Formats: sequence, structure tokens, C-alpha cells
Amino acid sequence: MLSDGKLFPKVTIRIKDSVSLVGTPREFDIIGTPLKEVEIGAVGIRSIYQNVKTIMTTWRGSVFLDRQFGVDARIIDRPINFAIPELIVNLTEIIEKYEPRVEVVEITFTEAEI
Repeated sequence: MLSDGKLFPKVTIRIKDSVSLVGTPREFDIIGTPLKEVEIGAVGIRSIYQNVKTIMTTWRGSVFLDRQFGVDARIIDRPINFAIPELIVNLTEIIEKYEPRVEVVEITFTEAEI
């Protein structure tokens, strides 16, 4: 999403205690690379994972009927030292707004293959 297209956000999320998921970890990392496939009817941890990945890889303004959904695309044109802190704030806000079952613990950046 930033620089030369190889640097992606890695979001550590924690599933809120109010969500009942037996036998699954309550905290895990999600890297903001595009989904390889969408699982229709996903439930539980798969639903949360898929939703967060979708939020992280959708540009704001591209979703019909919800133009506020997604990442603010203006951030990518900013110098990297400004873009990273802005993206951290933006991702935290939109993930916690659109996936209320989780809270963002940490956001770092990593290189990844898509």
C-alpha cells in the first residue's frame, strides 16, 4: 500500500471478550494483502479475518452506498514519514468502526508478496 507497493500494514487485533469463540486465539495478526478468495457465509474467526482484510484493502469512496468504508487513498501520496502514522490512525479507526468484534492492539509494517 505504501512506497514501492511492497510495504503492507500488519495489524494485531484482539477479539473482544463479548464474542464467544471457543478454542480459538483471542489475538492474532492480519497482513493487509488482498484476499485470495472470499468465503461466502464465513463464520466465527474466518468471518472476522475476512472482514478485517476487506477493510484494510478497500479504498474509501469505492463502496457504493457506503463511501466512508475503507482506507483514505490520499494517504498514499504523502511522504512515507507522514503516511505511516496517518495510516495507523486511519486503519485503527475504520477497523474498530466496521468490525466491532475486535480492537486494534498494534499496527506495524512489513514487506509481503501479493
